[in-house]
Amino acid sequence: MRMIKEETAGMTLDEMEAKLEQATRDKKAFKKAMLRPQMEVDKYRKAIKTVDEQIDQLQELQRMAMGDQEQVDTEFFRFKMGTVNPSTSRNWSLERDKDATPKELTAVFERFDDTLIKTTRSVNETEIKNRLASGELYVTPDGKIMDSSLNALPGYSGSLKKPKISVKAKEG
Repeated sequence: MRMIKEETAGMTLDEMEAKLEQATRDKKAFKKAMLRPQMEVDKYRKAIKTVDEQIDQLQELQRMAMGDQEQVDTEFFRFKMGTVNPSTSRNWSLERDKDATPKELTAVFERFDDTLIKTTRSVNETEIKNRLASGELYVTPDGKIMDSSLNALPGYSGSLKKPKISVKAKEG
């Protein structure tokens, strides 16, 4: 504040207004300059998401092309279908309902199964995956997670991860 007082000492109101307008223009320019890198980051995030979707689609097409075969040899490559063990928790994917906040889900889980609550604001997703792996919970074809009493787990859907295909170049 003292710096401005010293700079404006002896200035007329018109001169101060001009200085104020210049400071306001400078502020807008700084804000605009700050937006450019964020727009670049957003552009790259969107590009990465698009490429990730293409990779997922291509991997799914490869799985479909291999069908039930464990291994396929082409002229240049050997493709091997990996296996996914449903009794291993890391092979399960969970998706939280985007409309439900973690705090809302925690409140619902208190009524459903309070052993699945990690903190007052989060659900223990690792425990859900462990129970899927052990068979205590299961996933319906439409992705709902159910318990043995046919109660649907609120706010979550699940699926078994897709098998990975390993590709090795043939020698020769």
